[in-house]
Amino acid sequence: MTRPARSHVVATEMFYDQGVDGRFTQTCGETLTAGGYKRRGLTDASHRMELLMSVQTSVIDTSSDFGQRVARRLADEQVIWLTTVDSKDTPQPNPVWFIWDGQSVLIYSQPDQAKIRNIDRSGQVSLNFNSDFHGGDVIILAGTAQVDPSAPAADRNPAFIEKYAGGIASINLTPESFAAAYSVPIRVSLTRVRGF
Repeated sequence: MTRPARSHVVATEMFYDQGVDGRFTQTCGETLTAGGYKRRGLTDASHRMELLMSVQTSVIDTSSDFGQRVARRLADEQVIWLTTVDSKDTPQPNPVWFIWDGQSVLIYSQPDQAKIRNIDRSGQVSLNFNSDFHGGDVIILAGTAQVDPSAPAADRNPAFIEKYAGGIASINLTPESFAAAYSVPIRVSLTRVRGF
């Protein structure tokens, strides 16, 4: 599929999203295509991401400026907003810690939380980062979420523990006590990314 020219996107202040089915939808964002990245080492900034061109299910095109920004924020941000929908169809946003593995977002939750019930009822969710001070640098990721019993416990996930060691200590927990308290892994598979 031919990608819309970036100059057209910028000139019209419109952008395009592309789902995993490869179809473009003109909305208010920038073009994304297949591609992706994975974490290499949180302490080595020059090697945090590498392209995974074989990942056909990814919706992040790291060859575009916008895709690189999405990839950077997925690697570096500490908090992402997870929005689920409750039984009255009301969106319920929650700030959560997360890890991006190049294909999906992994979140650890306490059991018996509303977000888990919402995901069990409807796996359609969105994720977003805070914008910058002026309302720019907007990234919204849509996806499907499910509880993933095959995921490692938080204390057995080295990338998660490395990323959140300071945060876990700041709430007076150890990796082991955090894993016991936040024992429900939620995996979000992305279907669409948009932003500006």
